[in-house]
Amino acid sequence: ALTRVYPDLTVDVLVVGRRGHRTATSAVLLERAAPRLAVIPGGPYNEEGRPHADVLERLEAAGVRVYRTDRDGTIQMTAAPRGPRVRLVPPQPPP
Repeated sequence: ALTRVYPDLTVDVLVVGRRGHRTATSAVLLERAAPRLAVIPGGPYNEEGRPHADVLERLEAAGVRVYRTDRDGTIQMTAAPRGPRVRLVPPQPPP
C-alpha cells in the first residue's frame, strides 16, 4: 500500500514494520524505496520468531545493512552527507 501512495519514495533508512513479521517488508517496497540500512526493533526475549527468516533474506538480497535492537542494542543514527552515521550501544544483560 505504501508504494501505491508514494510510488517515488526512496529512503536511506527503513524501520522494518511489525518487528520483522513475515509479511511486513515486501521485495517491491525494498526495490522501490532502495534503503541502505534497515532497523528491526524488538526485545531480547522474542518468542514469536521475529524477525522472520524470509524478511532477513529479502533484506540481504536487496543489499540492505540490517541492525536489530535485540542483537545490537540501542541504535543511534545521525544524518550525514554520505548517508547515516550509526552508533550502537550494546544491550545490557538482565539484572
